[in-house]
Amino acid sequence: MTRFTHEDANKRKKWSMAAYGSWQLANDGAATNGGGIVGDVIATAVGATFAKVYDEGTTTFANLEDSDDLTGWAAADQLLSDADAEQVNDAFYIGQAVPFCECAISGITAGTAATWGGDGGLWEFWNGSAWDTLPIILDNTDTTAQDGARTAQQDGAISFVPEATWATVAVDSQTAYWIRWRVTALQLTASPTPAAVSIVTPLDGFSCPHGGTITGIRVIDGTTGTVHSNDGIEFIVMNFTTGDHSGNKTWPINQRQDSFTGLTLAVNQGDELGVLCTQEDSGDEDPANVVLELQVSG
Repeated sequence: MTRFTHEDANKRKKWSMAAYGSWQLANDGAATNGGGIVGDVIATAVGATFAKVYDEGTTTFANLEDSDDLTGWAAADQLLSDADAEQVNDAFYIGQAVPFCECAISGITAGTAATWGGDGGLWEFWNGSAWDTLPIILDNTDTTAQDGARTAQQDGAISFVPEATWATVAVDSQTAYWIRWRVTALQLTASPTPAAVSIVTPLDGFSCPHGGTITGIRVIDGTTGTVHSNDGIEFIVMNFTTGDHSGNKTWPINQRQDSFTGLTLAVNQGDELGVLCTQEDSGDEDPANVVLELQVSG
C-alpha cells in the first residue's frame, strides 16, 4: 500500500492516497543483488528480437539466443565475444517497445560469469541522434564498483534513470527503446553467458496525487512471515516522469518499519512514481504487502 500525507505552507491541509504493491519481482537477479519494485510495475522477459549482440569486426548483429552465429562467439546466449576475439565497440543490446527503468541478468554461474582485468566498457542509450552515456544508479551485476564498467560478473539488476531524450531507434531492423553495453577497452578475460534477461517498465506505477517535494519516507513490512534478518533491504524512490530519485536508502535488518528524512525529491501531480529495490534479502525474507508512506510538502 502506498500512502501520501501532505501539508500546505500553512501546515493546515492534509491529504492521503493508498494503493497496494509488493517488493518482489520474478527474474530480478540474485537474492542479494536484486531489483524488485513496489507498485504495479511490470517485469517482462526480453524476447529474442529485443536482446542482441554485435560484432565490431564483421559489423554483424545476432539475436542473443543465436550469438554463436557470430565470429568469435563460442556459445548461444553469450553477451560478449570470447576474450581472445574481443574488440573495442563489440556490444550487447537490451530493448523494449516502451521505455523501461531496469534490466536484470540472471542464471550467470561461476562458469559463465564475466571476469575482467580492468574497466572494460559502459552503458549507453540512444538520445535521438547518437549513443550517449546512460546514467546508472546501480549495476548489481558489477561486483567491482557497481558502476557498470565491469558488468555481468554475477546475477543482478541494472537500475538507471530513463532519460527524457531517450528515443526509439532501429537496431538490426528492430525498432525499440534500446540500451547497450559497449566495449571501450580490451579487459575481458572470460565471457558471460546468462540464462535469462528481463526488463522492468514503470508504465503501471502509482500516480502522485499532488505536487510538491517528497521530504520523508516511511516503510512498513506487512508480511506475516519473518522480517528480513540477513541483509538490509536497499531501495530507491523513483520519479519515472522526471528521472529524479531519492538516492539509495537502506532498510536495516530485523526492522519491520523504518523512516527516512531529509529528502528533496520534487514531484508534480500525476507524476509516475515507483521503487527500485537494489538489494534483497539473501535468505528470501523479502518484505511483502509493503506500506510505503511519502511525506510531501509545498
